[in-house]
Amino acid sequence: MQSEASQHVETEGDTASGTNGAAQASTPGATNTKDAAAEAPTTVEEELAAAHREAEEYRGLLQRERADFINYRRRVDAERSGQLAQARADALMPILSVLDDLERAAPDVPEELREQPWVKGMLLILDKLAGAVQAAGLERIEALGEPFDPYAHEAFMYQPHEEIPAGNVSSVMRPGYRVGDRVVRPAQVAVSQGKPEAEGDGKVREGDGAS
Repeated sequence: MQSEASQHVETEGDTASGTNGAAQASTPGATNTKDAAAEAPTTVEEELAAAHREAEEYRGLLQRERADFINYRRRVDAERSGQLAQARADALMPILSVLDDLERAAPDVPEELREQPWVKGMLLILDKLAGAVQAAGLERIEALGEPFDPYAHEAFMYQPHEEIPAGNVSSVMRPGYRVGDRVVRPAQVAVSQGKPEAEGDGKVREGDGAS
């Protein structure tokens, strides 16, 4: 009996020792799991930060591509509008010549003839042609009294003028037209040379004086 009790005690001791050993053996694994759990958030945060940076790069690329496309579309639209405007201007060039003739003739019609049907018809055609030109997008270039602009004006002659300073347009022989900023036909103008020199202004010139 005593021998069996001793064996029972030893067995319980061995069991306790095995339990303690298992507990001690399992302790390093638990520590590693805690360390991995502590390190995991840092790794996830780094991955999230990297993904965020990559997303920002892609978004920046997309915004630049979109801006380039918008600029390209605006440039194409502007070129197309310019081509259409130039085509309209080219088609209206013969009408501008007729309009020029009617505008030159209208002021010379005698007052007593302005009630004649043919004169009224001519003036009506003049108004309709001017309206058609304006509706097509052609704008008349303002020239009289303006400084001479070689891009918008074509100097036909130079002449003295009492009121208009030198270098400014003193008269318009043929009006010019533009479509937007593009000149489709420059205005033919006379350019002022300033006030004419008065004869006998009292200045003693070389060779004058008492002999």
